Amino acid sequence: MKKVLNMIFPLLILTSVCMIAMPACQSVKPTVTTVTTSAQTTSTPQNTLVTTSFGGVNSASSESANGLSLSLSLDSTTYQPGQAVSIVIDETNTLSKTNNVSATDKWPLSGLSVSSCGTLNYPFGVAIFQGYYTSGDVSSNTPLKLYDPVGIHSCPMILAEISTYAFQPSNDVAAIFQISNTNPVLTESMNSKVQLTGYWVGPAETLINFEPGIYTVVGGDEWGSLVMVHFTVFSVSNISTTTTSTNATTTQDQQPIKIVSALGPEPPFTPGGPEIEITLKNVSNEPVVSLTAIFTNLGPREFDFDFPVSTANPLLSGVSISDSLTLIGASIDTNVSYPLTIEGTLQNGVTFNYALQIEIIEPSN
Repeated sequence: MKKVLNMIFPLLILTSVCMIAMPACQSVKPTVTTVTTSAQTTSTPQNTLVTTSFGGVNSASSESANGLSLSLSLDSTTYQPGQAVSIVIDETNTLSKTNNVSATDKWPLSGLSVSSCGTLNYPFGVAIFQGYYTSGDVSSNTPLKLYDPVGIHSCPMILAEISTYAFQPSNDVAAIFQISNTNPVLTESMNSKVQLTGYWVGPAETLINFEPGIYTVVGGDEWGSLVMVHFTVFSVSNISTTTTSTNATTTQDQQPIKIVSALGPEPPFTPGGPEIEITLKNVSNEPVVSLTAIFTNLGPREFDFDFPVSTANPLLSGVSISDSLTLIGASIDTNVSYPLTIEGTLQNGVTFNYALQIEIIEPSN
């Protein structure tokens, strides 16, 4: 039996009185809108977290034993403060026949939602955590408050005592049944799109933009499936430089450095930790006069790659550079992306500091 109490905020307990034909009480409009959309999924091995082509450029799916596939998709891997993060979550039947799945209420995490009204009539929800987490440690942390916890929100009809979701063959469209009801109450696509620009902080409960850093987006369903992706919010620090002739200022508003590759572990292998080689490329129009790349989530400390770049030896536009470092005490896995912070200075005085997701690939030779 599905319970309708899997919601982020206590005030949303009011939905327990929202029966089949009774919408929740009217109130102010929520600050973040939630709409539904359709997307295409790709089947993946059972109970795994893998990168897929689902819906967007930053996505993952997890297939469960009941024949369903839970997918999560973002429209980008990097954002700037104030830019909307668009999240799509979808539950699809991977079987070529109708799949009647009983509601179980076995959520992998608390606090999952698709709107200010909780999970609505969907068997899934999302949450966002500040920082880089994996499926092994995310449950011990607290998700961000994505909706105003003290506001009163207008909610649509939310069903009580959902018993079964009857998924159409190879589709995300499902009929929703209630207990002691032989006919479906609703039939709809099991996908939802959430757009967010930030989160709420107390004690005044103020909405702020996502700050620069790494974030973890988690999707989970009531059958225990868990899927997650990461995104980075970055900002470029603009330092003004003045010319004597025009007194004009020069600024930079882009990511001047591109990650070409990260290879490891490199031979000879040592018991202390893997040796990693990183190759970066200057994709800006300005020479780079200082450049550092920093891993912060691979071990007990930060690992800094200090590239031999200076005013006397600048990294010219379109040129790549490599550096190797033995990461003492670090641990790396294949098919996992890690945050790498890129920082430095352009020849015109503009500094940059942002983080990108990078996968460390084992060398072919």
